[in-house]
Amino acid sequence: QIIRFVFSFSDPCEHDLQLSNGDIILCVPIKNQLSLRNQTLQLLPPQMMSKQEHNRSENSGQLFGLEVGSCKENTIPVLHTSNTIAARFDSVRKLTKKHSSGKNRVPLADEEPGHGYNQLNGNFRGMETTINVWEPYVEKTSEFSLAQLWIISKKLGPLNTIEAGWQIYPKFYGGTGPRLFVYWTADGYDKTGCYNLRCQGFVQTSNKYVLGGSFSSVSTPDSTQYEKTLRVFQDDSSKNWWLQIDGESIGYWPASLFQSLQNGAETLEAGGEVCYDKESGVRHTKTGMGSGEFPSQGYLKAAYQRRIQYLDSNGVMQPAIGMKSGAEVPKCYTATSVAADKGDDWGAYFFFGGPGYSNKCP
Repeated sequence: QIIRFVFSFSDPCEHDLQLSNGDIILCVPIKNQLSLRNQTLQLLPPQMMSKQEHNRSENSGQLFGLEVGSCKENTIPVLHTSNTIAARFDSVRKLTKKHSSGKNRVPLADEEPGHGYNQLNGNFRGMETTINVWEPYVEKTSEFSLAQLWIISKKLGPLNTIEAGWQIYPKFYGGTGPRLFVYWTADGYDKTGCYNLRCQGFVQTSNKYVLGGSFSSVSTPDSTQYEKTLRVFQDDSSKNWWLQIDGESIGYWPASLFQSLQNGAETLEAGGEVCYDKESGVRHTKTGMGSGEFPSQGYLKAAYQRRIQYLDSNGVMQPAIGMKSGAEVPKCYTATSVAADKGDDWGAYFFFGGPGYSNKCP
C-alpha cells in the first residue's frame, strides 16, 4: 500500500534530476500533482501582495536552486520519496502525519511538550516572519526539530492549521540537514493533513522551490546567519491561503480544505518544536531546538524570528507586538518575549531554542 501511494504522486514526470546530497527531484507537470485532481489551478492570486526587500544577513537558498536552477515552465520540482524511506512507515497515514507517533504538539492545547513559541490572538488574514536556518542535533531518526509559523483557527469546529518553516526529520527525509516544509490539518492532526505534496492539499505553482528540499547554506555560531522570509496570506477573492518565500509565490492551500480558516485566522504562532518519544523513566532527548542553544545566548548563537508581522482584517501589515511567549518545558527549550526594534531591520523579534537533555533538563 505504501509503495503504491509513493508511485501515485511520483509518476508521470517529464524528467528527474539527482542532487549532490542524493535527493532525486522529479519535474512534474503542474496539472499532474495530487492536489489538482478534479480541481482548477489558481496561478496567481488576483490581489498579490507585493514583494518586499529585506535587510537580511544572507538568503539561504536551496540545493536544487544552486545545482539545477528550476524545472521547465508549467512543471514543478517534487522530492521523490524512495521505497527505503516509505518502508520506515507502516501505514500511509503515518507517512502523512506530522509525526509518525501521533504525539505531535497540538496548538492551543493545554500540554505542549518540546515547544518554545510566541502567540497572538485576534482576527488575521496572514502573517510574515524571517527565520534563521540552523542544523541542530537530532538524537534519533524518529525525532524531529523544526522552526516555523502557524496560522490557526478552531472557531467553527475542529482545529485547522497552516504551517511552514524548516525541519530536520531523518526518518522522513533521510539525512540530518534542515529542509523546507509546509503542513496543514483540518481536524487537529487526526485524519487530515500532510507534509508538502504527499496528499491532496497544498497546490504548488513555483518551478523553483522544492518542498522538502535541502538548504544550500545554514547558520553557524559567530558567523553568517542564513535566513528565509515566509509569508502566508489569504486571497480575498478565492479565500485560498498563499505562501510566499522571499517574495516568490510558491503555491496555496485551497480554501476548500478548511472550515475554520475559510474567513481568516484567530491565532498566529511563531517558534520551534521538537517531537520525541518520551518513555517513562528514560531521560529527555538530546535533540536540540533552533540552534541547540538557549535564547539567552542571543544573536549569532541562538535561533531567532524577526520582522514578524501580521495582516489585519483590513489587509494592512502590522508589527506583531504583544505576542505572548510560552514553553512547556522551559528548562529544555524556551522562547523570549517579543521585543521591538526601533529601526526597520528587526522589527518585532524573539529568540528561541534549547539543547534538550542536561542536568537541568533530566
